Amino acid sequence: QETLEQDLTQVQSNHLGEIKCLLIAFTGKMNYITYDEGVNLTLNWNYKKLLCVAFVEDDCDACDSFFELICPELEEMDITVKCIDLRKNIIPFPPVTTPTTFWYLKGDMPPMQKKGIPPHKSILIDQVKKMKQVYAGDLSVEEAFM
Repeated sequence: QETLEQDLTQVQSNHLGEIKCLLIAFTGKMNYITYDEGVNLTLNWNYKKLLCVAFVEDDCDACDSFFELICPELEEMDITVKCIDLRKNIIPFPPVTTPTTFWYLKGDMPPMQKKGIPPHKSILIDQVKKMKQVYAGDLSVEEAFM
């Protein structure tokens, strides 16, 4: 636990908060889709589970390190994660920094964008648990994040 928190703190301090809360598959490899596949996926998502669409850049060492530390627990939480590589897709309005993550919680609300890497893994896991409560209808977005 202590080593993990030190690693996350190192990633955050090395990139001055430019890294957004992003996820990949539990294998430690990003689950890539094209931009068009991402648009189709989000427009037709059935909301039977949480969806996270992440904009990334290939060969991002800080992202890879972060993903490898966090993703196993997120996979256990049954969250679908898809990544879109900004260098391999033409995107009309790309995010300014990578990684950037969009969470699809409910069909009647826009996706939630998460910014910054929490200094400790437990903070991120707490945020994800709150997203799952919003998804389940146990909390409103305001109750969970305001």
